[in-house]
Amino acid sequence: MLTELSNLNNNLAQDLSQDLSLVLDNSSEYIFIKDLENRIVYTNSAFCEFINKNKSEVLGNFTYSLFSKEDYKKYSRDDLLIIESRKALHKIIESYTDKFGRRYLTITDKIPVLNEFNEVIRIIVIRKNLEKQSIEVKRLSEKILELNKKIDEFGYLLRHDLLEPVRMISSFIELIDKMLKTHKIKDEKLQKYFSFVQTSCKKMKTLVLRTTKSINNAKY
Repeated sequence: MLTELSNLNNNLAQDLSQDLSLVLDNSSEYIFIKDLENRIVYTNSAFCEFINKNKSEVLGNFTYSLFSKEDYKKYSRDDLLIIESRKALHKIIESYTDKFGRRYLTITDKIPVLNEFNEVIRIIVIRKNLEKQSIEVKRLSEKILELNKKIDEFGYLLRHDLLEPVRMISSFIELIDKMLKTHKIKDEKLQKYFSFVQTSCKKMKTLVLRTTKSINNAKY
């Protein structure tokens, strides 16, 4: 029984490890794990793509061979703070220089992995490309502007194209009503119909204006 439970726990741990690895590898954030010798022991696909290298070129390699000297010194200072404090650092604004000399801004979280003696043995690094996020924000902003433009066009259509026939009907009814009164023609049934049409026109106008207001409030 104990052996079966042990095997079950081992299988569950293995499945969870595989699931976690799958999640990390499909994350859009740049994730890698390094030991205290600055050797990379894990990397996801996004990080490899970001530095333009294959996993085989990254795993087991030292970080100083992947980053510029200036960047490496800055990263190392942060690592020392983590090792001494045994606490994570969040939202660090860093820069990365690629092999072509192009610089990228990133926001980074660094999380220490502790052993049973509460000592740091590895550091998990999670980075986001700020420029990539800015591009995404710009794309969404443009989409919102486009949606707002369509909302304005629809509001204009309601206010003008839909209200215009209502105004015309109301005006013609008033004109006919005046002509009948001028010629002293009295018809209670006709007056009742005119009143019904005018009331309906007013309701339609109110409905259109309320709908237009609701549409404007829905703008982003």
